Amino acid sequence: MNPAPDPNRSSSPDLAWAKQSLYVGVSQTETGTVPEKLTTPRRRVQPSDEGLHSQHGTPTSVKTTEADLAAITELLTAVTATALFSKPTHAACQGISQWMEAAQVYLFWRQHDQQPLDLVGQLDPSQPPTGDERMMLAAAAEEAAILGGVCDSQASQRRQRVGMMAIDQFVSAGQMKRCMTVCLRQAPSAIQQLASDSNSTGRVPSGVMVICYDRIMAEQQVSRIVNALDAASLHLFHALETVQRLQPPRWIRWLQQNGLNSRPLRSKLLLGGVVLAALVLLWPTTYHAPVRCELQPFQRRFVAAPVDAPLDRALVRPGESVKAGQVLAKISGRELKMELAGKKAELHRIRQEQKGELARHQIAESKLKQLAADRLQSEIDLIDYRLSQLEIRSPIDGIVVSGDWKRSEGTPLKRGETLFEVAPLDRFNLQIKINEADLRQVHKGMSVSLRLESMPQQIIESSIERIHPKAELHQSQNVFLADALLVNESQLLRSGMQGSGSVACEKHALGWNLFHKAYYKLLWWLGW
Repeated sequence: MNPAPDPNRSSSPDLAWAKQSLYVGVSQTETGTVPEKLTTPRRRVQPSDEGLHSQHGTPTSVKTTEADLAAITELLTAVTATALFSKPTHAACQGISQWMEAAQVYLFWRQHDQQPLDLVGQLDPSQPPTGDERMMLAAAAEEAAILGGVCDSQASQRRQRVGMMAIDQFVSAGQMKRCMTVCLRQAPSAIQQLASDSNSTGRVPSGVMVICYDRIMAEQQVSRIVNALDAASLHLFHALETVQRLQPPRWIRWLQQNGLNSRPLRSKLLLGGVVLAALVLLWPTTYHAPVRCELQPFQRRFVAAPVDAPLDRALVRPGESVKAGQVLAKISGRELKMELAGKKAELHRIRQEQKGELARHQIAESKLKQLAADRLQSEIDLIDYRLSQLEIRSPIDGIVVSGDWKRSEGTPLKRGETLFEVAPLDRFNLQIKINEADLRQVHKGMSVSLRLESMPQQIIESSIERIHPKAELHQSQNVFLADALLVNESQLLRSGMQGSGSVACEKHALGWNLFHKAYYKLLWWLGW
């Protein structure tokens, strides 16, 4: 056994007190309570002192010796000598192996009881258990955590070996002579106190140490080892739990493991990071001005009522595609036909009167009748024309944007009243809304990329053709409208679709792209 390091190297007052308690009387060890601090001067525990118990709660026949106490102190000092949790676990396995003269030592640990035990340390890290051996070792550790205390695979009394099936299987598979396990956990009274504490998270860490032997041991030596493990388990748990609790953040542990934690190296890394960040912020990149957009019809054609007449029947609704010349609606011609019949009857009467006046040689009256007949003929021609316009047809190929008259059949219409709006489907006007703060960066001819809310998986490309000179109010913000032509190749675009995108502007430094708006707002707030 190597000389024990200086106990004053402990990194925590709790660990220093845990090591100091090894030299004072141990009270109520069978219930797992923590040794109480004494107000009287310390004294070393003599071999005849009472109070140390075995895993079964009965006093052992072989008492803890001064050598065991020194070994425990050295073990705790080695465990607390470093801040990295991986090194204390290896030191604990190495110290237990030297102290107990064991062939192999494994250490398992977990943060709380809901987690499985994880192998965190072993005597020879270069040869970790694999396959079935690792599974049986983990099962033995879980079984030892359930049993608690110190378990011996070769215990002489049958009642001491109840529930050790996984441990026996591990011993048989590994062809070892003996296996001892010790459960590392908080004292039961402390666990109950944590459970009753409303501010506690309820997560109590615990661990298991598996000690393997490849030789036959005398019963007296076994009793000494069981007694020593029982006495050291609580203090070893406190040491490991404190080291684990005081672990630095993961990135600091990575620096420590790779030797990057020295002050000069940290300064160089910090300086290098600052220089790298400055270079990245000065790198020229394209500024993308965020914009909103909406599809508008490229061309609008309004279809109006040609005459004052009731609507007879509507044949289309908004959203339907139509062809040029297709009938959209029909207007009732009943009143026009009645008016036409009256006009024709009156025209026939006037012509008969004109013939009679000519027979009587009344030339002047005959000319007046001729003028009246011409006027009636013009009115008849107009009514005939209106009758030919009773079928309302689409002027272009496209889609009906507005005009739902299905439920308004029979409604009187006024001449010139708009019935339908038809827009072409092959092209759309992309109306782009540019923020006032980005107006100076956006120019005619710049490319724009956008995604429509109805088709987020498709990127649409176009270029700005015109920027309106006057701002408009949109959602309580001043925006400038820009127009771009969009060809509807997929025939899936519809008027009114909205989306968002960006305009590719000139290149600026990355820092300017990211922070220029915040910088200008700060200047405005400061009044500069």
